[in-house]
Amino acid sequence: MKKSQLRQLIKEELGNILEVNPDGTISPDEEEREEGLLYDVENRILELITYANDEADNIGGEFRGPGIRNRIKELFLKYISFRM
Repeated sequence: MKKSQLRQLIKEELGNILEVNPDGTISPDEEEREEGLLYDVENRILELITYANDEADNIGGEFRGPGIRNRIKELFLKYISFRM
């Protein structure tokens, strides 16, 4: 058996084991599900940012609101950098 034939056989067998589709996805609806997840996460992030900005202004007004927003931003960054 030639190297190229062996490589092809290994690739096919790995594909069968992992049930990988030709485009590299695992399940037929993986891309759609990922798109939906990204859309939902983005909307939740935007809702949280809007809530945080509104509450910072309600608590601190024009003078202290920016400082509160900055502390909220640092809190976001803390969790993003440690959890992702």
